[in-house]
Amino acid sequence: MNESNWQQLKGELIAFGNRVSSHGFTAGFDFIAGVPARVITTFSQDWLDEYQSSGYVIYDPVVIWGAQHEGVQSWNQLARQFPNATPNVISIARARGMKNGSVVSMTVNRRRAIIGITHDAAELSTENLWHLRGLLANLLIACPCDREELLTVKGKRYISQIAQGLTDQEIASREGRSVRGVAALRERVMEKLSAPTLASAVLMAYKSRIID
Repeated sequence: MNESNWQQLKGELIAFGNRVSSHGFTAGFDFIAGVPARVITTFSQDWLDEYQSSGYVIYDPVVIWGAQHEGVQSWNQLARQFPNATPNVISIARARGMKNGSVVSMTVNRRRAIIGITHDAAELSTENLWHLRGLLANLLIACPCDREELLTVKGKRYISQIAQGLTDQEIASREGRSVRGVAALRERVMEKLSAPTLASAVLMAYKSRIID
C-alpha cells in the first residue's frame, strides 16, 4: 500500500464528514473475523468511551446490518428492522443529540467497508451518497492487503508466543525483557491489528496469515 495515498484519502473522508456529518462518523475497512484492518473516526471521545465501555458494538444495528448486507440504510429504516434492540443504541445516540444517521456497507475485491455516519436530515442526499461511496471504494483499494506489514518482527514473535499459550510473564522471561516492556508490546500489537482483545488479535493473526 502507498501510505501517502491512504493518508490523502483519509483526509478527504474526514473533510467530507466535517461538511456532511452532524456529530461524526466511524468507518472500518478490510474486515477479517469481524475486525477491520483500518478505522477512521471523528466522533467525540466522550461518545467513543461510552460506546466502548457499554459494549454498544454488539447491539448496534449499524454494525449488525453493515456486517450482513451491502447498501445503505438510514437510522429510521434500521429502527424498524430492529424494534426490540436492547440497549437501543440509536435511541441512546439520539438522546445524546444525534438526530439521524446512516450506514453504508460495500465490498470491493472481496474486501468490505462499513461506515456509520450521523447527519441532520433523515437521509443522505443522492449526491453525498455517491461521493461517500466513491471515497469508501478508493480507501478500500488503498487499504493494505497484507496485515503482516503492520507488525514488527517483535510484534509477530509476540503474537505467535501468545498463540502458543504463553503469558506476558513467560514471554518476558524467555526474551529477557521486563513484564512492563512486554505489556507495552502487547498494546502496540493490539492497536496495529485494531483488536479490542488479545484473543481477537490472535484470531486475526491466524486469519491474516501473520502466524501459522
